[in-house]
Amino acid sequence: TEPAVKARLLVRAGEVAGLRQGDMERAQGLLGRALDVGGSGAEADVRLALLALKGDWRSVIELRQQVLTLAEAQSDKVYTLCQMGFVFRDRLDDRRNAMKAFQAAFRLDRACVVALRAARGIYREVGDWKLVAQLLQFELQALQGRSAPPGEMADSFTMLGDVLREHLSNPDAARNCYNSALKLDAEH
Repeated sequence: TEPAVKARLLVRAGEVAGLRQGDMERAQGLLGRALDVGGSGAEADVRLALLALKGDWRSVIELRQQVLTLAEAQSDKVYTLCQMGFVFRDRLDDRRNAMKAFQAAFRLDRACVVALRAARGIYREVGDWKLVAQLLQFELQALQGRSAPPGEMADSFTMLGDVLREHLSNPDAARNCYNSALKLDAEH
C-alpha cells in the first residue's frame, strides 16, 4: 500500500479508536504512526483527527475548508466535501450546510454515490419525497455508470419503488422499479 493510503487508514483507525471506542491512548498511537508513514502529507489528516477527538467540530470544518482550497485532484475535493457534509450533519446538526457540501461534491462528481445517499437521507428526514425519488434516480444512473453489483442496484430500485408507491402515489412507476429489482436479483 502506498504511504498516503496507509496513513489515511491509520488516521481513520485512530478516529474509530478515540471516537467510538473511547481509547484515546490507542488513538494517539495510531495517529503517530500515520505521521510516521505518511510524513507531511498526512499532517492535515492527523490534525483533523485530533480536533475531532477533542470534539472541536468548527475547527474541523475550518481545516477541511483549507484542505479543500489546496486540493488539486477532483477526487480529493469530493472526499473533503463529503467529510465536511458529514461533520455538518452528524456533529453540528446543520442540515443546510451539510446539504451544500453534498451538493458541491455531486456537482464535481456526478457519480458520487456517497454524496447522493447522504443528501437523500436529509431529504428523507424532512419528508421531501420528490427529491428523494430524484436522488435515487441519479444514484441508479451513477451505479449503472460504474457497473455496480446487481444487488446494490436492485436495492436502489426497491427503495425507489417504495418511495413512488408509498409517498408519491405512483404504483405503475413503482411496479416498474420492483420489476427491475427482481430482474437484477435473478441475475446474481
